[in-house]
Amino acid sequence: MTNSLENSMFGQAFLAGLEASKKKAENLSSINEVIQKLKVEISQATDNKISIQFKSPTKRNHLATFHMLASTLSTIDINDRPKNEKPEDQAIYAVNSIGNEELLSIVEIGSEGYPCTIFLDGNKLIALDRISFESNISELISSATIGDKFQRLLNAINK
Repeated sequence: MTNSLENSMFGQAFLAGLEASKKKAENLSSINEVIQKLKVEISQATDNKISIQFKSPTKRNHLATFHMLASTLSTIDINDRPKNEKPEDQAIYAVNSIGNEELLSIVEIGSEGYPCTIFLDGNKLIALDRISFESNISELISSATIGDKFQRLLNAINK
């Protein structure tokens, strides 16, 4: 970039935006790497009896779905608004080999990846970086609540 761009107010803001975009991509990659590691290690620990899925949370509220559709249809002619580009929140599910699934936690992903938040027993575990996200995931899967969910999934296989 030219030196005059770096010295202008909007030029500096532009460069900061490019840097923030790069950092966001790195953070999202980091979150996905931690989840991938979790998938591999849980699969190995359970001899492939339990797998981890990281996907959009299941929507079971049909009234809310209808409301969202009606809302979308009522504003369908407005196309010039900026799109919300915040990363979509995800959920961590444990799924056994016969297809039963348990929701382990919702993962609220920040607009720049971090901070991201998981929930355990009504508490928010907020991660500001990869190390704290790994720590929070460890705390999640070592809890009695999640241990009960893993146990139910394993017991369902053995019935």
